[in-house]
Amino acid sequence: MLFGPKLEEEIHDVFAAIQAQFPSYPHPLLVPTVLSEATAREVTEKLIQINLQLRDIEVITGFANWADRAADKTPDFPKLTRGLGELSFDSSLFDLAIRTTLFRTEFMLEELKSGKEADVVGSLDNMMRQRVTFLKGRLEHLLLHGAIKDRLQAQQTVVSTYWDPSPPSLLFFFFFLSFFFFFLFFFLSSNTDSLYYSPLISSK
Repeated sequence: MLFGPKLEEEIHDVFAAIQAQFPSYPHPLLVPTVLSEATAREVTEKLIQINLQLRDIEVITGFANWADRAADKTPDFPKLTRGLGELSFDSSLFDLAIRTTLFRTEFMLEELKSGKEADVVGSLDNMMRQRVTFLKGRLEHLLLHGAIKDRLQAQQTVVSTYWDPSPPSLLFFFFFLSFFFFFLFFFLSSNTDSLYYSPLISSK
């Protein structure tokens, strides 16, 4: 699973890697292994970017071990909310990619363990098993990379606690509107009474 606008270039790199490695690894599981390694490599780069952006948000809010204090100016909470939403979406997407690729590596290890490919590749099974096992460990590590999921939830809690985007209460609005009309009615009634009675008073 590859991502981004450079998809064609990435696919070209994967095919080039397969062609370059096939003479040394003429194994039926080489193709899914190279694809899984490409996914792990790209997800690693994306998670590093998410980690850096999340670190910037933590510095702004001041809620992190390495953030001594927030910025002097009031944080732009709408901007922070959008940023956290985008990071959460990207993080969920890459988490799905990791788990999908991890499932693929487990399937490949089961195939290698069953020895179904032994007649075809012989001793290459051990080399491929070591390679896939290393990849599996790398993917499991990526699931915990930087504790991104927990940190995102913490920052979302901070932003939602210190910023309430909801409009003023409707109850308050109706109360204010009722008071305004009551005052207006009272004022107009007073003026109307004065208009009715003023001629009588003047005639006397």
